[in-house]
Amino acid sequence: MNEALKNCQSCSICAQSRGPVAGVGPIDAKLAFVGGQSFYEEYATQAPFIGPAWTELADALAKVQIHREDTFLTHAVK
Repeated sequence: MNEALKNCQSCSICAQSRGPVAGVGPIDAKLAFVGGQSFYEEYATQAPFIGPAWTELADALAKVQIHREDTFLTHAVK
């Protein structure tokens, strides 16, 4: 994880959560998905869109033939 994100103290969000979850995927991706907030699965794996959120998104991506590796996945709330 990016050290700046891991050590960020700019707001109190991380004090109220289990810590930041960094986005994943190519930084220059032409398509990005932004979830609302990290949940237990994301904190445990330190990756966004895990568990039920990923199942929903994976189904939608498969229907339009987009690969996860071609997207950037993140959350609006660190």
